[in-house]
Amino acid sequence: MISRASRMLTEVFETTHISQIFSTILYNLVFGELIQAKRDMSKKGSQQEDSYNIDEYFNSYIAKTYYKTASMISLGCRGLGIIYDLDIDAQRKLFDFGAHLGIAFQVHDDILDYTQNSEQLGKPAYNDIKEGIVTAPLVYALVELQQQEDTNAAKLFEQSLKRKCEGEGDVQQALSLLQRSSGIEVADQLSIEHIRQSLRNLGGVRDKRVPVRQQQQGIVGGQVIDFEEKHAQALIGLALKVKTRKH
Repeated sequence: MISRASRMLTEVFETTHISQIFSTILYNLVFGELIQAKRDMSKKGSQQEDSYNIDEYFNSYIAKTYYKTASMISLGCRGLGIIYDLDIDAQRKLFDFGAHLGIAFQVHDDILDYTQNSEQLGKPAYNDIKEGIVTAPLVYALVELQQQEDTNAAKLFEQSLKRKCEGEGDVQQALSLLQRSSGIEVADQLSIEHIRQSLRNLGGVRDKRVPVRQQQQGIVGGQVIDFEEKHAQALIGLALKVKTRKH
């Protein structure tokens, strides 16, 4: 299936850049899985460590989020710039737009796992925590508990996360502590900030080689298009949809 899709790309698009983007997306997906697998393996047998390295874990979480989710969107957006023959600066802005949008999408998805029920999600609720996957809401909840005087609650929560919530009562305890914290709200602010950054990049997308209002000819079928008029509003709408979706 992958090889056939790659062949179709080379037949449809009159440039090798799109095929290169496709192969990079596949590489990033695998690399993202390896980041998560390495992180999970490093936690096995480490329950006796004195502390949970929040910064290290969160950096790994964001990296995994980019490679597994945001990479597809960012490189897809750059591909849009290539297809419509935009200049390198515009392609970079589209790439950055997609990268921030993809991170916002995943963080929001992680939030929905705790705020929506199974029927709304179309899949089991609390699925991440039941599988031992620690996402932004849980990380922020732990940070908040560590900053409070209730060190016992923070220690219990930290030990549960180290065990990937595989111990008896770990899931229920983690959910209870999460609801008592502002972890979900802080994660929500993180996704909103990435939406804002994505839209800042979108504002300057244009081909500087031609007048702003002049139509540009793409490389697919010789069709004349106007990127700004036809697509900018659609991308803005996509960014807003990422943050307002309920499943």
